[in-house]
Amino acid sequence: MAIGVEGLVYQYLQIQNKNGRKLDLSNSVIETDYYEDILQPFVTLKLKITSTYNIVSELPIRSGELVALKYSTPSGTFTLGDLDGNGDIVEESGEMRVYKVSGLDAERQSAFFTLHLISPEYFADRTERCRGKFQYQTIDKHVEHILKKVIKTKKKCNIDTVINSYSFQGNNRKPFHTLQWLGPKSISSTRSGSKGEEGTLQGEAYGVAGYLCFENADGFNYKSLESLVAETNVLNGDADKKDVQHGTYSWTGLGGIEQNKPENNVRILNYFLQRNINLKQALTLGVYANQTTFINLQNREVTVYKYNLAEELTEKLGGEGDIDVPVEQISRFMVKTSDHGFMGVGKKGIEESGRDRTDDAKSYARYNLLFTQALFIQVPCNTKLKVGDIIRCDFPRLREGKADEVDKSASGKYLIKELCHHFMIAKNVTSMKLIRDSYGFSEPKIPTYIVMYILYTEAKL
Repeated sequence: MAIGVEGLVYQYLQIQNKNGRKLDLSNSVIETDYYEDILQPFVTLKLKITSTYNIVSELPIRSGELVALKYSTPSGTFTLGDLDGNGDIVEESGEMRVYKVSGLDAERQSAFFTLHLISPEYFADRTERCRGKFQYQTIDKHVEHILKKVIKTKKKCNIDTVINSYSFQGNNRKPFHTLQWLGPKSISSTRSGSKGEEGTLQGEAYGVAGYLCFENADGFNYKSLESLVAETNVLNGDADKKDVQHGTYSWTGLGGIEQNKPENNVRILNYFLQRNINLKQALTLGVYANQTTFINLQNREVTVYKYNLAEELTEKLGGEGDIDVPVEQISRFMVKTSDHGFMGVGKKGIEESGRDRTDDAKSYARYNLLFTQALFIQVPCNTKLKVGDIIRCDFPRLREGKADEVDKSASGKYLIKELCHHFMIAKNVTSMKLIRDSYGFSEPKIPTYIVMYILYTEAKL
């Protein structure tokens, strides 16, 4: 029977061991925390359980047990794993696995403990390896192979197109370590690098390298940084574009909330600025301008490549002019070995791979720039939100004791970096860490009246 608490309905919450024994935890759970992070390859879950101690010894509960749950919330159904007609957990249906049990007190008659869960693919990542040579082909093909043939996930894989090809040795790397290693080498634009003299960026520049590999409610994702920060995403090379905004969340202060108001669903309950743009750190990391010296171990040649972010950046989240580059001088110098001689030459080598020596510098700078501004917010629980999405936040401009207009510098689009759906007895909230690379609003690429209609419609849902 479904159990309801403050608008939250537990359709089922079941744990099952390898022998098929199962327990219903719906009457025992007091808190559920679901986590996503664009820098982590797996989603995690924490279940805080209170019950008699027998609930642990009956099954018994150990690492590796299957857990499936289905919650009904005002914003939609939240499901991790399905049950068959016999009430057994269907494997590879999105269920989670226990990797740790904490908080047990063996000396007491009652148990208050926490189940720590993670995606089943985590265990495959620890036992499988990338072996042998990965033949010359576009990197997105390598990513698809690793996810579906090495990890053997049955979940949906959302992989952005990569235009450059690459060949490499697996070297017994863990699968997701390999995917993250391939990220800075992947290019989403039609061409990367520059026209002009070798070792410079004189002439016409192309593209920004850099991809992220992560899991969210949609499955596994291999996404370019440029597609993440863009207002719209082009999916699978199709002409159709998808608006990724879920509406506008607004901060209205700590005053009381009128009941039964639809705007309550998009109200920011709490927020604080975790990190603002740190000029000292940015210069240390070489975010704005850096120089990389490549050493060719095959012929002992040394080539110097200079990179300036201001000349390369095409997509950003904010809209207050260009990215503020305080200096044009290089602030970081790096030395690396090139790929020459390791994977062949000609059509099998880096010269015709679509890559350029500046790609590593580009991806490094873009990664660091994206995380220069970080904001934490808490909103009413919305299970439709996921990391990698873009939302808009409006903050009031305080002037003479009034908040009568939007602060255009602090407000605007943000990328969801971290997310936690927190289901508990008193209330259900979604906490998010938001990031962006610049201040203010970016101008919409579609007529304003269409944007406002979309936001109004989604706010009503």
